[in-house]
Amino acid sequence: MGSHPTGAEPERCYVERTPVMDAEQARLRFALIGQVGNASRNLTAADVASAVAAATGLGVAAFTVTPSYPESFLIICPSQDICDHVLNSNPIPMAATYLSVRPWTRMIRASLKMLYYKVGLELDGIPEHTWDPDMARKLLAKYTWVERLDQATASKADMSTFRLMAWTKDPHGIPPTMVLSVAEPEPQVVYTDAVMQRVFGNLEPCLREKHVLDYPIQIHLRSIADFWSRSPSPDASSPSDNGDSGPDGNPDRSYGFRQGVGPHLSGFRRRDDVAQTAVPAPTTAKERAP
Repeated sequence: MGSHPTGAEPERCYVERTPVMDAEQARLRFALIGQVGNASRNLTAADVASAVAAATGLGVAAFTVTPSYPESFLIICPSQDICDHVLNSNPIPMAATYLSVRPWTRMIRASLKMLYYKVGLELDGIPEHTWDPDMARKLLAKYTWVERLDQATASKADMSTFRLMAWTKDPHGIPPTMVLSVAEPEPQVVYTDAVMQRVFGNLEPCLREKHVLDYPIQIHLRSIADFWSRSPSPDASSPSDNGDSGPDGNPDRSYGFRQGVGPHLSGFRRRDDVAQTAVPAPTTAKERAP
């Protein structure tokens, strides 16, 4: 359970960094990760808090301890002084084992990856009432990180197709068709009988089923900017429109890379009659992440 077939890569989900994440990271700026030396021992957050208090001389109210993944504890300190005080007591003795502490960082359990492909996509069939950047991010979360919407799409001046620019690990992995399932609002059931209303009136409306509307979506890959195979121009100091032009040649739509170093650009025609099948697959795309 939880293992992957040999050679198979886990499915990816791209999420936007949000103000909530920023606020949570700020809250954890004085936090510590505590790892118990003997992971087989069944220790609780209260056990860890008592051990930290005994080793540091701090009261248990001076910090908070929360179980964390995997088999570790998050020690949240309110100030740098208390954080340093706990760190200076490292390792912290516990019954027949010890607690090793280190500063928390968002890089714990993470590995930095690079996305080298910037793609232009057109999404047909997006319902008008869901015309929103958040919808696009959720729809494409397995395949791309959405950078921005086309200006006409964002302003709703053109709602014939949903145009956007996104970054991806593998353009070939973006499917030509998807289904967008939108949850339907659930009507509130009101009973005229007072007894029935008391018994059933407060039940969850989707107790046994949930209604959704399915919308078929066609995805057209219109352009790829391949930064993996980019190379410096012969004269890096000379002006170059390779580093300034978007997929439509508009210098106001910059890709954001250094002048004199540009991507390999590929454009594709729309295939409205059949599903796209001729998208070139990047060479060893799965092996390019550092």
